[in-house]
Amino acid sequence: HKRELLNFNTWNITGKIGFSDGTEGGSANLTWQQTQNNFDISLYGPFRTDTIYISGQPGKVSLTSNEGIQH
Repeated sequence: HKRELLNFNTWNITGKIGFSDGTEGGSANLTWQQTQNNFDISLYGPFRTDTIYISGQPGKVSLTSNEGIQH
């Protein structure tokens, strides 16, 4: 199976994730698209509110809020 998995160059995931710091927590919807070494991730609330975009390629990762503020 390992050889078969190594042949995947492009894939995507859509789902929901939960998180907690032990005191507070929450959840977000998730989309992740991977093309070879490049990725685009969106984390968003209901009706795609409060979206965070994370994109990356070798040597560079950026995080952008739904207000367009990039980190």
